[in-house]
Amino acid sequence: MKTARVSLFGLAFAGLMVAGCGGGGSSSPSDFIYYASNGFTLVREDFPTGNAFTSGTGPGMSRMRLSPDKSQILFVSNNQLYLINANGTGLTTLTGFRNGDWNGDGSKIYGISTTGFKVRSVNPDGTGVSGDLFDGNFGGGIQDIDVNDQGTKIAIDYVPTGFRRIYTMNLDGSSLFAVTANTVDSTNMRWSPNGASFVFTRNDDIYTIDADGTDEGILANTAAIEGQPSFRDANTIVYVADGDIWRMAADGTGQTKIIDTAATLTWPVSKN
Repeated sequence: MKTARVSLFGLAFAGLMVAGCGGGGSSSPSDFIYYASNGFTLVREDFPTGNAFTSGTGPGMSRMRLSPDKSQILFVSNNQLYLINANGTGLTTLTGFRNGDWNGDGSKIYGISTTGFKVRSVNPDGTGVSGDLFDGNFGGGIQDIDVNDQGTKIAIDYVPTGFRRIYTMNLDGSSLFAVTANTVDSTNMRWSPNGASFVFTRNDDIYTIDADGTDEGILANTAAIEGQPSFRDANTIVYVADGDIWRMAADGTGQTKIIDTAATLTWPVSKN
């Protein structure tokens, strides 16, 4: 099996990951990445040591989201939203949600309901489910949701008619705004740390666009199937290309493979 590891800062090291929780508490290291392996296993890999945990919780594992303090992570498995501590303990099912993301301070999760594609909020312990903030039960529904780091705006990819488009709204569901045009599917959007723009997937390539719908451009368009981008920080994006994990600068330069294994790796997420 071929296994390569390069740190997010470009420092190479040797060694395979170690399975298990490894110590108490829910803190995470300063340089790390989460991803799904073969769609069944949640992995956290630490740099430069290679120590990590694995947590196999079910099929279709995807859409990982770190809490603002990096102590917990949301993920989806088999169309159900879960929460787990950063060291692999404390698995919690957020019943009634198919997907979700943290608000700016981690006190709330904004998610998509398992029935009817409604946007609702919930406390991280599963209590305090709100009423419907937005009703996306039209056309192709809502696939993904992302809250900006400032905790002021929600983004969804939504298909009322035609193609899947990126929309933004206020936290209360008001002021719906279409960011991308109704000419081609635009999916898997992630806010930039300053809330001014998005990275997203289109036609197996990675694009960027400002939150007001201007300055659209392409960041990664090689022969590989590229997607699932997310910002590690203001200057670095992590993403998937042909089942391996890559990083690049926010302007698309410096594209570098950082994790390469025999498994198919998806949905990388990391925060500096």
